[in-house]
Amino acid sequence: RGTAAASRQDGDLTARAFDRDWGQLAFVAGADTLDNPYFPSRGMSGRLQWNVGLEGLGSETDFQTLRLDSIFAVSRGRQAFNLNISGGDTIQGDLPLASLFTLGGPFSFPGYSVEELTGETFAVARGMYRYKLTDSSKSLLKVPLYVGATLVAGNAWARHGDAEASDLRVGANVFLAADTVIGPVFITAGAADDGRTALYFFVGKPF
Repeated sequence: RGTAAASRQDGDLTARAFDRDWGQLAFVAGADTLDNPYFPSRGMSGRLQWNVGLEGLGSETDFQTLRLDSIFAVSRGRQAFNLNISGGDTIQGDLPLASLFTLGGPFSFPGYSVEELTGETFAVARGMYRYKLTDSSKSLLKVPLYVGATLVAGNAWARHGDAEASDLRVGANVFLAADTVIGPVFITAGAADDGRTALYFFVGKPF
C-alpha cells in the first residue's frame, strides 16, 4: 500500500502536479546460487514475480502483471561474464502510472535516466564483461577493483501487445567499480543508439 506525488519537471503535461495511489499483493518465487550479489563470477539466479493490484487495497485499477528476471555468471581467471534476461507483461487490466515497468540507468539501460523508459510490457537482455584489476590485499584502498563493459538490447512498450522487434533499443556502457564495505561503488559512462549519453556515479545497489 502506498501513495506518491508527482510534478512536471520538463515538457508538456495537462496537470502540472498529481497524486498517485497503489495497493497490491506481490507473490515471488526464486532461486539464487550466485557467489556475489553485485560482482558474480559463477552461479545463476531466477526470480518470478506476480503482482495483483486491487482497488480494494487502494490501487487506482484492478490489474495483474508477471515479471521474470534471470542472471547467469561464469568466469575464467580474472575475467567474468554475466548474462541477464528480464521481461514483464500485463496479463489483466490497465496499469496505473505508479505500477508501470521501468527501464533506465547505468545497468538497467545505459544512456537513459533511472526509470526513464516506462510501459505495460518490457523485455531486455544484458551481457556484461568484467575484469578484476586487483585483489583487496593488493589494492591501494584495500578493496577489489574491476573494469568492464555492458551491452544491452530491449525496450519498454506503452501497451500490452505493442512489443515489436523493430522497436528494440541498444545501449552500452563502460565502468570502473570497487566492492567496498558500504556496498559497490561505480563510475560509468553509457550511451544509447539514439544518441543519448550519460555519466553515472553511485554507491549501493546498481540500477
